[in-house]
Amino acid sequence: MSSAAAVQTSAEHTSAPSLLRLFLIFLRIGCTTWGGFMTFIAVVSKSLSARKLAHEEDITDAIMVAQMLPGPVAVDMTVAIGYRLRGIAGAAVCWLGSVTPSFIVVTTLSVLYLHYGKIPAIDRVFKGFPSAMVAIVAVAAYEMGKKQVKNVEQGIICAVAALAILLQGALFPGAWWVTLGIVVIAGFAGFLLYRQSSGTPASTPVQPRRAKLQSVVPFFAAALPAAGTGLVMKIFLTFAGMSVVLFGSGYVFIPIIKSTLVHNLHWLTADEFTAGLALTQITPGPILMTAAFVGVKLAGLWGALAGMLGMFVPPAILTLIVAHALQIIKRSSGVTAALKGIRPAVVGMIFAAAVVVGESMPHDSVWHIVASALILVAALVAILRLRVEVALIIPLAGVAGFFLFLK
Repeated sequence: MSSAAAVQTSAEHTSAPSLLRLFLIFLRIGCTTWGGFMTFIAVVSKSLSARKLAHEEDITDAIMVAQMLPGPVAVDMTVAIGYRLRGIAGAAVCWLGSVTPSFIVVTTLSVLYLHYGKIPAIDRVFKGFPSAMVAIVAVAAYEMGKKQVKNVEQGIICAVAALAILLQGALFPGAWWVTLGIVVIAGFAGFLLYRQSSGTPASTPVQPRRAKLQSVVPFFAAALPAAGTGLVMKIFLTFAGMSVVLFGSGYVFIPIIKSTLVHNLHWLTADEFTAGLALTQITPGPILMTAAFVGVKLAGLWGALAGMLGMFVPPAILTLIVAHALQIIKRSSGVTAALKGIRPAVVGMIFAAAVVVGESMPHDSVWHIVASALILVAALVAILRLRVEVALIIPLAGVAGFFLFLK
């Protein structure tokens, strides 16, 4: 090995975060991030970039992989970035850190709800969240855009992708194929534009993986107890089957999941399904943690674990496979060119998400508009000037909402 290569390998090795550090970072994010998958992705991006743990290209590639695959985008993204940083072990600890807080909180609240009845919503606190979410997503898109949108052509790809996402909400609500179509078309555009000039890929070298991809299957399977037979196993298989055929955000999944659980299997009443969704909305983490609520209702704590694993593990395994393949094929000049089109498109979709999230900012009175604007500006200042930890922005906005949105 040459001395230069040895230095490079050493630098990569010393800069790689420890598994414990990765777990704690994603655990903190999982404990404090409300607002859907785009907010979660933005917080992950900002947190890793601020700590210089991942390059912007690594983050946009992880987002791209997650958006192309079935299952919960936010959790799949954590698997992809974890694999890029520390291999299979990194993917596992990032996955555990991101889903554990939501699983614990939703399971606990589900038990309380099913035993004691409806839990009152903390309306004023949650009115403060949308403004902070807009700030976080917009800043993440801006900072990614500075590095991924480098010329007029990429700027056009970025703008068209943003416009397509906004038109989807107006013209094709629930159309999961729009996001996949944007990625494919942007990749084709990048291939045509940059095929001849792409040269050697600028991405960092692929780190060697000591473990094989197949080893992840028994790792996750071990989390399902040996008692997982009968109803518990049926819960797992039901959610596993849904998780690998549903594309888009959690909100796109809701009608299909409701039809399966309420109308086909009769596991829940319509009111119980709505209550399960409400619990995931007042807690951090993915909306698809509703699977834990269903599991609690049917089979207690083992049912909750089976529902959560069924919803989140199969897409995670698919993500690992694709993330591994991407690190190999990225060395192709054609794939490198395609990625130069896809990455600006991802930035555009994140900008569009900021606009979409902004629609949920309270605006039913003059004071609510003013209060939302104040929280938005305060969040932007806190992120850009005061360098406040992004994972803290949404909880702080909730406190501000409690005091500002008085009835």
